Amino acid sequence: MYAFLESWPRNPVARAAAAAWSELPLLLSASAAVAGLWVLCRTDPLLLGAAEFAVMPTLTALAVTFHSALEGERSGILRLLSNVCRAAPATWLLSLPATVAALLADAAFQLAEVSGQAWMLLSGGAGLAVSVIAAATGLLAMPLAALDKVTARAAWMRAWAAALRHPAPALGAVGAYVLAMLASAHLSFAVLLLLPIPLVSVWVAAFRASGIRTEAA
Repeated sequence: MYAFLESWPRNPVARAAAAAWSELPLLLSASAAVAGLWVLCRTDPLLLGAAEFAVMPTLTALAVTFHSALEGERSGILRLLSNVCRAAPATWLLSLPATVAALLADAAFQLAEVSGQAWMLLSGGAGLAVSVIAAATGLLAMPLAALDKVTARAAWMRAWAAALRHPAPALGAVGAYVLAMLASAHLSFAVLLLLPIPLVSVWVAAFRASGIRTEAA
């Protein structure tokens, strides 16, 4: 374990800052890829789906890198790329429920606006609630699937149990992700370059606070 991590054993903020600093070149390199994809989404709406297809595996690999740094393990570009490839299939499956629920909720709200039928708002609200729950579970499950190399279903079940026991960290991860997505629609590339690191920091903090234990632990 790094000496500077050992010197702050009881200060989580200092440990997080030290972990980010130790892997800063690697984190910034991956952040540049994420920022570029976010900017690409703004220039051509048709590329939104394709860009998001690559964003979540990259962010998950960033989360795994940051988690490993907190544990005192060094990563590298090859390990980061390996984490992206390994996390991609599970990440796509785990993000699907929240994406579908959000799209259905958005469709219900639009139908309510066009038709004027108030009961459609209840349908949209239910879909929105389901999308938040699915996103909270999925965000806890994605790093778990990459760290423990388990199936998406196994990661989902363990993350679901953890979210029921500790809902606040899971909802905090959802809030951070939604804020990042909203910010990505307006910030310049230079600022977006720095956005994934704090997002991943909150995400990993939520993952660790949820009580999920990995095989390495």
